[in-house]
Amino acid sequence: MSTFGESGSAPWTAWPVGARVMVRQRLRSAADGGHAPRYTDILGDVVAVGPEGVRLSRDAPRRGHPDPWEPGCEVFVPADEIAVGKRVPPRPARRARRAPTSED
Repeated sequence: MSTFGESGSAPWTAWPVGARVMVRQRLRSAADGGHAPRYTDILGDVVAVGPEGVRLSRDAPRRGHPDPWEPGCEVFVPADEIAVGKRVPPRPARRARRAPTSED
């Protein structure tokens, strides 16, 4: 996984637009001492990158996932909230449903 480099450069600035990535975002609400999770993972395609952060077009959630976001909605993750990130393989193609046969 990528973190801040020794040179101080932001590794996500090297991600090409359109690359599929996973970013672990630090949650600001964790600073209040509550019992909320400290991180959340965002999976999506890179829309824009810069030293100030990264903008992603989120992947559709898995079936039954409780988060209500729409597939393709964009989210900006500020640089100071990026804990780690990495490029990931393209999403697998959806398999076609098997047609029922006379034996089924």
